[in-house]
Amino acid sequence: FAFCFFIPVRARINSARNAAPTMERLPLNVGTGLCQGAMPLIAYNYSAGNIDRMRGTIRYSIYAGVAATVLSVIFFELTADSIMRFFIHDFEIIQTGSRFLRIHSIATPLMFLSYFIMTVFQGLGHGKEAFCIGVLRWSVFSTGMLLLFNFLWGLKGCLFSQTAADLLTVLLAAAMLYHFNRSIAVEEN
Repeated sequence: FAFCFFIPVRARINSARNAAPTMERLPLNVGTGLCQGAMPLIAYNYSAGNIDRMRGTIRYSIYAGVAATVLSVIFFELTADSIMRFFIHDFEIIQTGSRFLRIHSIATPLMFLSYFIMTVFQGLGHGKEAFCIGVLRWSVFSTGMLLLFNFLWGLKGCLFSQTAADLLTVLLAAAMLYHFNRSIAVEEN
């Protein structure tokens, strides 16, 4: 859907735009693996009533995932030109793709957090909450921010729309997780 906003733009910019998300998927895949590894630990500890261990798993996973994705943002900020040059030898595409990669990578920690919180809800057996977060991210936040940012800032706005959508998703998901965590604390007492 987002690519329809790039159609009026030159083909070279589209080439650069397509290359950047490919590079940023590596740290996101590491985060996805962390989520998949943490889900059974969260589910087991929750069902066993070991709430402290469950919370420790969630905390550790968030720290590890955010650290890995923040390090990837720093890496991409420092090496975007070299990474693009490895795949493409056209100067304009390298410059544009490097800019796109730097902008896109900013959203990586936020994408990890939103995906991880959805994973936590799935592990806890709360599929409705996970489904709600996922649907709102794609249908409301991503589409809404893409349309709004394109209207306000054009191409550059489209690039930042993902970061804004993921920020809104993380805020919503964190609020839902906080509310759930408080309800567990009430049950414990």
